[in-house]
Amino acid sequence: MSTEIPTTKDRKMENVRVINIGASQTPINFADGLALLFIGLKLTDHLMTWTWIEVLSPLWVPFMVQWFVRLIVHTFFAPVDEDEE
Repeated sequence: MSTEIPTTKDRKMENVRVINIGASQTPINFADGLALLFIGLKLTDHLMTWTWIEVLSPLWVPFMVQWFVRLIVHTFFAPVDEDEE
């Protein structure tokens, strides 16, 4: 009876599991990276004179700009009802 002897490569690969730790499918965007940089600089006292509102501004400024643009668009470009006089 002939039996195949597994090679060392086959024996090494039979118990291998691929574990993906910490890999993200979404890359970090510019604002998040800038916020991380500012937080790190604030915690190491390189931005002592900045307030935390200024340090965290890369996180909240895009939302405020989007809100302002929507306000302008809805104010000046809202559909007008023909029935109202």
